[in-house]
Amino acid sequence: MRLYQHLIIASAMFVSSVSNAAMLVDVSMTHDWATLNISGVNLTPTTVTYPVAGTPNPLSSIADTDVGYGNPPVRLENTSYNDFSVSSVFNSPSLNLVAEYDGADKTSVTADASAINKTGFLESNRSIFYQASATGTATIDITTTLSGDKGANSAVGFYNVWLEAYDFETWNNTYISEFSSHGINDDAEDAADTASILTFDDLTGEDFFDPGFGCVFDEACSVVGEQITLSISFDVTKDKVYILEAGGGAFISTTVVPLPATAWMMLSAIGLLGGIVRKQNKV
Repeated sequence: MRLYQHLIIASAMFVSSVSNAAMLVDVSMTHDWATLNISGVNLTPTTVTYPVAGTPNPLSSIADTDVGYGNPPVRLENTSYNDFSVSSVFNSPSLNLVAEYDGADKTSVTADASAINKTGFLESNRSIFYQASATGTATIDITTTLSGDKGANSAVGFYNVWLEAYDFETWNNTYISEFSSHGINDDAEDAADTASILTFDDLTGEDFFDPGFGCVFDEACSVVGEQITLSISFDVTKDKVYILEAGGGAFISTTVVPLPATAWMMLSAIGLLGGIVRKQNKV
């Protein structure tokens, strides 16, 4: 299991331990690739030969979705290639989770819960391969839209979003070396991710219904169409290929007892760590 998810589950267990009634919470987040803007050096979509076993080649894109629910958690994860849609879904009378990529422009997560002690985490991301037309600096922007509702004294809504760039040659060489030594796909991918990350702008560790969105914990609140633009700039080399990934995740837990200040500090720290390690785990 990803360390990011371990951290989210830890926060879920901590929050749920102080709850004693149920209220409604809904959150949704959409990454729209139609808002993608590239300036500076032009980057052109391309295809690559991907070394991971079972991957179709040539490869132009990867989409990944993941949901988890319950304690201990149960996970549902799906991956697709070359712009095929994919989703991970969990539905019950009191907890509904959907992480999806629509096969065109959008990755999104939606979650809602209406019963006590219900927790879930979910994430969706998409990676595309680009080739640089010249040597210089490329700047990339993409927009995420957040919405949600919660009842009074009701729930924690947690999100993070990320935009990252990788040097594919470094990633590929590291993967092949690690796989040859250990023969484990996940470990090889982890090592490749760590070696090849160039730079990223990550918004993490935020309470979805915090005062920054005009919300107070013990009051009912709605967030509608809050937009966040992520931006990265990094140096590229002519004809080299780069992996560009954008994604987002959310965590929900139905609670009613207001947490003390130390608890909110703990949750914020957990969220920050989750964002820092997010892409040391998977392309």
